[in-house]
Amino acid sequence: MFEGVQKQYFKRTRSRGYDLFFAKDNDAAREQAKCFLFAGDGLEQYGERRVCILKDQGFVLKYSKPSRWNVRLRNGLRLKRSGKNCLANEFSNLAKLVKSELSPNVHGYVQKKRFGLLFEELLVVEYFANSRTISERIQADGDDPEAVLVRVLQLFSKMLSTGFVHLDPHPGNILITADGELKFVDFEGCCFDIPEDAFCLAFCLGRLYRFWFKEFLSEARYDAAVSTFMLHEYPAETTSGYFYSVYAAFKYSDTSRKQCYQYFSKVRARETFIARCVSTYKK
Repeated sequence: MFEGVQKQYFKRTRSRGYDLFFAKDNDAAREQAKCFLFAGDGLEQYGERRVCILKDQGFVLKYSKPSRWNVRLRNGLRLKRSGKNCLANEFSNLAKLVKSELSPNVHGYVQKKRFGLLFEELLVVEYFANSRTISERIQADGDDPEAVLVRVLQLFSKMLSTGFVHLDPHPGNILITADGELKFVDFEGCCFDIPEDAFCLAFCLGRLYRFWFKEFLSEARYDAAVSTFMLHEYPAETTSGYFYSVYAAFKYSDTSRKQCYQYFSKVRARETFIARCVSTYKK
């Protein structure tokens, strides 16, 4: 089911009909997952989705139990081309970033199937104590939005140099840890076969503003910060090509997760979208 780098760090075991994939040196995470799933107090209380934060143990448990058969089939077979997300995708994505400083450590993943359909799944990831999302740092703690934005722009640059694109880069999915480091969370949507930097940055910067940095900073100040960053870090992508047209499209238009996934996974869809952006938005 999981190939490549995952096999280097994770061991598969079975227990009570569950498949467990856990880091080879992390018995504590595996036992915590078993306690959660086998407690006998009825997981029905959690509904389809549940996130449990175990601060003392340093774990975040993300639980999912799809109710619709088509979702259970799609996620059980991991039909990723659909553009839909699931915890199996997040485990696979985080396993590829096991050595990255930009993501939480993934401790393990559990799934159970019935009649070939996914019945339930559980993901165990690292908990960052005393961390805050950038939304919380700006709204509750009073951090300067422009200063936070400059740090996020550098985070996007590090992301590209690491070789991935987070497909849901909004302020609630970016943490500032107690040590002051910026990290992404929620990796159900992620791309590793990334296109040109210009497209990736236009996507991230446009989406970041629309969902929901526009609540914190005026468009003029946001655009000025983006222009300064692009001219300094990516001058070739800024002075020629389609960057500003695609940036404007993601900033002003609603694009679904499915559409975004298609733009990153299918060359023809991306080229058609870029052409439409260039004809619609001109710098």
